[in-house]
Amino acid sequence: MELANAPSMSTGVGVRTVVHTLRAAVLVAAAGIAGCDVEGVGAPSPARTDSTAEHPEPMDVDVDERTVQTFERVPADPLASAGWIADDRSIVLPFCPAILVSPKTVLASAACMNDVSLNDSTFGVATPGLGPVWTLASTEPFTERLTRVNLEFDTTPSLTPPSLRELDSGHHRVLVRSFAYVSSGDASWTWNWAGSLRVEAGRGTLAPDPDTESPNCHGEVGAGVFLPSGELVGVISGGRSSGDCVDVLDVELLRMDDFPA
Repeated sequence: MELANAPSMSTGVGVRTVVHTLRAAVLVAAAGIAGCDVEGVGAPSPARTDSTAEHPEPMDVDVDERTVQTFERVPADPLASAGWIADDRSIVLPFCPAILVSPKTVLASAACMNDVSLNDSTFGVATPGLGPVWTLASTEPFTERLTRVNLEFDTTPSLTPPSLRELDSGHHRVLVRSFAYVSSGDASWTWNWAGSLRVEAGRGTLAPDPDTESPNCHGEVGAGVFLPSGELVGVISGGRSSGDCVDVLDVELLRMDDFPA
């Protein structure tokens, strides 16, 4: 059976993903059991069963139908736009955190971007090595500590930027996604941690919650800061330590007019 328009995993394209490939494989397997044609890679409908005479073991078909349907029931990830920069020349993956703020714009640490080569680097989300990535086009200063990274290709519809939210003064419960830094070729992983963001005089200070997972020891400069609802409120731009690891993080708060729709 030949599948048209199967997603490409070539490194020469701007967007590369294995998620659709895995989903297509499940659909093909389900269609093969049901004796049906696949009407398109990534089609949402479960495999059809045309007659019981052709399927002496209907329970097997039911199991496969439920497997396919689970892809439609996965809830949206409110921190899906949290990502990272990878440099093919580096022995460490990922190279530093980054956050998608518009369909073709990412924010990352200025210090990080000073050390990468655009031709050798990509922006990615999800677990490094398993999710989609986009090639970089150019960079420009955003603030003293953050760099605006322009992507070569629009991330939609594969990845939609988060909604921005301007915060009033006070304390706010927030979430941040961290990525494990590993040697290239090793398996990385992700985790979310919570903290209290204090907003005062237009500045943000984030204290990680000691009762949840902890951030990486170096402080996560370039990582996005989200409300639990998934709205993006700022980007970590620095940090201070009272011990071995950074435990107070500086957050540059975002404004609605920073990235107009």
